[in-house]
Amino acid sequence: MKYKPVTISVAKRISKECEKDVVVIIAFDRKYHQQCVATYGKSLQDCIEAAAFGNGIKRNVLKWPEKECNAKPARQIKKEMKMVSKPDNWFNDDPCS
Repeated sequence: MKYKPVTISVAKRISKECEKDVVVIIAFDRKYHQQCVATYGKSLQDCIEAAAFGNGIKRNVLKWPEKECNAKPARQIKKEMKMVSKPDNWFNDDPCS
């Protein structure tokens, strides 16, 4: 059997079952000597806050390398990509008019 991390879907299930907006799970697997931090937030703002909590725990409590302490939620990355690929003034700024 290989190492099995705690997944976001587990955090999401806890959020639903316990009616919580933000869930942060910290787990340790003795067999594989692995720490795991999983986060979930109901709304975009909640998931950004959950990731910030998780990153803070990884950085300040678990002492993970800095490169591992900057996780962003997929929903946040998706929103940032939309903003970069299609700015608000995309069709309104016509230098030829």
